[in-house]
Amino acid sequence: IFPGQEVHLNGQLMENIDDLLGIDTSRHYLLLELPHEMVPSYLDEMVFQLSCEGITPVIAHPERNAQIIAEPQRLYKLAENGCLAQVTATSLVGTFGEQVRRTAKEFVKCGLVQVVASDAHTLKNRGFAMTKAYQVLNEMDYQYPERFATNARNLLNGDKIKARRIEVPRKQRKHWLS
Repeated sequence: IFPGQEVHLNGQLMENIDDLLGIDTSRHYLLLELPHEMVPSYLDEMVFQLSCEGITPVIAHPERNAQIIAEPQRLYKLAENGCLAQVTATSLVGTFGEQVRRTAKEFVKCGLVQVVASDAHTLKNRGFAMTKAYQVLNEMDYQYPERFATNARNLLNGDKIKARRIEVPRKQRKHWLS
């Protein structure tokens, strides 16, 4: 077990950077959690500041952010600027609904997420679903499970993630029934 944390994005992040735990012991990677409803206007500046410190942001569960669902090109732009992303296992298996499931799978197909995680922490109503998520990845492409497992290991070790070509996701609708 390795200590870590999801860092809630705020404007004072850089002032407290020395107190934050990275994904790896050298803090080459930092798990950033965006607000669920929007992408803060200062995110691009924060990504730049982190990169100047040698830290690669890993965006936690972008498939559950309302603004990224409505405008998935925002995640593409973050990836172009060096960010990685982590999809939640229960998103891939549909626990958060069809729209989130479809968005999660689209981000995987476009190369915009590199790892899958449980995001279960201490929530009673949220299971781990890692086995099911890896089954979904395998159904999508038999190479995904090994790639995602290798990426997770590399993140924990502070090693480089093999770059994969990223694609612009298709425009999503704000409401999946519309």
